Formats: sequence, structure tokens, C-alpha cells
Amino acid sequence: MNEASGVGVLAIRARPAGRTRVSTTRTRTRQLGRRVAATCVAGLMAVTLSALPRRAAVTAKRATTTLRILITDDDGNTTPGIDALFQALRLLPRTQIVIAMPATNQSGKGDTTTPGPHTGVRTTTPAGHPAYAVDGTPADSVIWALAHLRRPQLVVSGVNNGQNLGALTKVSGTVGAARTAARAGIPALAVSQGFGNPTLYGIAAHYAARWVTSHRSTVLKPRRNAPILLQNLNVPTCATGSVRAEVTVPVAATATDAVSPPDCTSTATHPADDITAFREGYAVLSRLTTTS
Repeated sequence: MNEASGVGVLAIRARPAGRTRVSTTRTRTRQLGRRVAATCVAGLMAVTLSALPRRAAVTAKRATTTLRILITDDDGNTTPGIDALFQALRLLPRTQIVIAMPATNQSGKGDTTTPGPHTGVRTTTPAGHPAYAVDGTPADSVIWALAHLRRPQLVVSGVNNGQNLGALTKVSGTVGAARTAARAGIPALAVSQGFGNPTLYGIAAHYAARWVTSHRSTVLKPRRNAPILLQNLNVPTCATGSVRAEVTVPVAATATDAVSPPDCTSTATHPADDITAFREGYAVLSRLTTTS
């Protein structure tokens, strides 16, 4: 091979070498980019996967939060109303219920309290459900339960024998127990079944269970600075017809016609207050305050 061809060979070999170095540089750059991208993706996946169990745990916790309910009344264990309420509420998912009621009938005591100390003894309701009997008024029963039992997240008082409407709410022991709970910062519902022969407690208990279901999230996680939830539910016992619907109306200022029988066949609409709505056959829900 001559010198010229040797130079030619060297020149030919030099060009591929140059291209190889450029190609190698580009290849290494691409490989480095792929490694960086893979590292980022792996990091993101690790962060995401590590967060999943926590998020799932939070979701599961919210879904399985138990609602603690205290049931009380002003009739003690003298009527089936407290059993009807217990039966309806215990069918709700994720609820824990305890009963603390006056040892004797305390109707008409409002939110009055008596000098303590009070005692609560284990007893049963008329149907045999475990309960505590407190030697005091309905308000005393709530105060005793808050001091000696695990604090409830909701108090439901009833089911009372007879409606508590208008100015009668001020003397109602059923309402008084609920009001006492609200003063302690606990949401509360007073429940009454209108007078009848017989008094159909199960209807009001059914409406109470619906109320608890619809207010569950509010009870478990109330809005900051929101007033304590305190409401009064009255359901008529219909001699003819059936309960028309549920309406939310103000409490009447007087007690006029508060114990009059309802007309569940009425077609009247837009009742002005709780007494009017009840007389027209509605299930009546009214907002209360801790003072009136």
C-alpha cells in the first residue's frame, strides 16, 4: 500500500472517530436524560403511593365514625315512647346509644333542676333495654349523664306522650332536657307524638331517625361559630288520613289551640307557626334557642 493510500486510510479513519465521539456524547446525554426522568417518575410514584394509605385511612375514618347518642325523656319509663325512639335510632348505622331518664314521671318540669348530688342507677326501659334512672328532673338526668357517662355528640329527648307546641315548650320536660343539652354545647332534638287513642309513638320515632340521618354530618362536624343545633319535632296522631308532610315553621307565641286534635285531611298550606301546622296535619319541626 502506498503512502498516499495510507494517508487516505488515516483520513478515512479519522472522520469516523470524530463522528463516534459526537455520537457517543449525544448517546450519553440521552441516557442521562432518561435516568433523570426515571428518577423523577419513581420519586413522584413513591410520594403518591405513600400518601394513598393516609388518604384511604382518613376516608375510612370518616365513613366509620360512630355517632354517640344520649336518649332521655320526661316520662321516665312509664310510657313506650322511649322504647320506640331507641328502636328507631339503633337501626341507624354506626350509632352508639345510651339511655338516661328520670326515675319517675317528670312531665311539666321544663328545664328546672333540683339540688344534688343526684344518683343514677342501672335499670331497664319498659321493653327491657338497659338504661340509667336518675333521681331528678329531665334536666337533672342530662346533667348527670354528662358528668358520669361518656359525653354524647347528640341528645334526643322523647318520644313524649302528647305534643309540645307554642308556649308549652317552656314548661315541657322533653324540651327542657334538649335545651339543657344545648346549653352544654351538645346538639339536641326534642321529639313528641301528638295525643291519640292510642298514641302512635313509632311515627314520631321514624321522623326522629330521619332527622338524625339528615343532620349526622352537621352533628359530627359542626361549622365553626355556628349556633348549637336545637330543634323541636312534633308529629300528629291522625284519627283519619295520615301525616301530610314535614314543615319547618316558627314556634307560636301563645299556647292557644296547642292541644287541639289535628285534621290530617286538611288541604291548607303555608302554615304560619307550629300550632297551625300541627292542626293541619303536618309533622312540625321548629328551631329553638337555649332560652326560649
